[in-house]
Amino acid sequence: MPRFANNFRCLNSHCFRLVEGGLSLGLWATTLFTAATRGVNYQQQFAASGGTGNVTWTLDGGSLPLGWNISSAGMLSGIATADGFYTFAIKATDSGNPTQTARVQFTLQIAEPLTITSPSTFPSACVNQPYSFTAATTGGISPIFFGFISDHWVAINLNTSTGTFSGTTNVTGTFTGQFGASDSAQPASIQGQVVTLNVINCP
Repeated sequence: MPRFANNFRCLNSHCFRLVEGGLSLGLWATTLFTAATRGVNYQQQFAASGGTGNVTWTLDGGSLPLGWNISSAGMLSGIATADGFYTFAIKATDSGNPTQTARVQFTLQIAEPLTITSPSTFPSACVNQPYSFTAATTGGISPIFFGFISDHWVAINLNTSTGTFSGTTNVTGTFTGQFGASDSAQPASIQGQVVTLNVINCP
């Protein structure tokens, strides 16, 4: 077996310590989330490889988001109660003699929930004239993604990246559909609303 000097190496979310003449202890998260939402339940399980016997998990510096905790079994969980950026380190310790440890540091953002702030009744469209309306949101983690479904709509389509409805229709009437927005937090913050568009004859 190759012999290494005692030190740490990190690759993506997997950090480990190399030890001379032995099996290194490594740790990683099943999914490395970098943003979450205030008021939403969060769970992330850490795992370890190598080492000896049982592994115990602890906070090893920094501060977890308010409302979160790390269990001795490596489950990071909770419901955050305050927005902000948090930097903290998680350490895994095996039960060998001497013990081995692995440590990784994270910076994570807690954001306010995503909210659609534009009205559910869109500005009226004029028949046979170009139309454009961009929905507005607050909160959430960028990028924001948009979606829309309707069984009875007109040729005014949604750009799912920008939240802009645009197009030209030759049909008048009142049309409704389900509009939604989701952010890039994990789990995603999602909001939807039933929207209405009136297409009218304009002077």
